[in-house]
Amino acid sequence: MKQWALTICVACVLAGGLELFLPQKEYKKSIKSVLALYILVVIVRPIPTVEWGNMGSLLARQEVSAVDYSGYAATLEEDALRASLQQALAEQGVQAAVRSVSPGPPLTVTVATDDPEAARQILQQALGTQQVTINTEDMDDEA
Repeated sequence: MKQWALTICVACVLAGGLELFLPQKEYKKSIKSVLALYILVVIVRPIPTVEWGNMGSLLARQEVSAVDYSGYAATLEEDALRASLQQALAEQGVQAAVRSVSPGPPLTVTVATDDPEAARQILQQALGTQQVTINTEDMDDEA
């Protein structure tokens, strides 16, 4: 309590001293408003730490659990990889549908195509030197 009162007194002295050194005519109202706000903040600042019976429990912070977006991020990555592989196959003129991409190790890609060898080579080239398992299905199995 003594510390709080001392802080208020120091804030008032500082505000008064600052008011003496600043221009009075043009900004008098603005300066007085800012200094009054400063003093009010100094006065009110320690109030949330005071506990009056059960009032402290009302002001207590509740912990909020973090949301885990890792599953969502993994799904987005798989969808982006599937779209990129589908585009690589289309650019090479291979009719194929990328059915699924499962994270590894090894990465597993399932493709429905009529030309499994060409699809396998294109996907292996697109994925680089990663360990990849490529499963192929006939386009007729699509139904």
